[in-house]
Amino acid sequence: MEKIKLLESIQDIHHQIVKFVEQELRLRTKFDIKYSHYEIIRFLLINKSLTMKDLSQKVMKHKSTVTSLVRKLNDYELLLLQKDKKDDRKQIVTISEKGKSLQSLINSIEQKILLIIHKQLTVQDQNNALSYLNKMQDSLKLEYA
Repeated sequence: MEKIKLLESIQDIHHQIVKFVEQELRLRTKFDIKYSHYEIIRFLLINKSLTMKDLSQKVMKHKSTVTSLVRKLNDYELLLLQKDKKDDRKQIVTISEKGKSLQSLINSIEQKILLIIHKQLTVQDQNNALSYLNKMQDSLKLEYA
């Protein structure tokens, strides 16, 4: 029974974070972008450019889903799409200057989330939580690698 509660808690935390991020994006940008778009922008801010396939793997979504999300972000001029010079079947997704301008907003949103979470946790609690989450993540990676 407690094992089910653990999964429910993890799902609830994820849901609350998604809700928070989407609310912040809605209030602080002029774009109609959701959490899935935020994930793509975030990965491209870190990696600068990725193939559509690599981006799909990073955000753990089907390539067709990512293609749809990327097109919307491209319409907003937050991303650039280019054919790979070596293989024109591949598309390279790159963050645009307009997309890069969201870096401080994304950092701010993530800092707000961390402050909210850390308010209730001691440093030891934070370290323990991170350790437990890493163990769970490693177990799942081993199981489904």
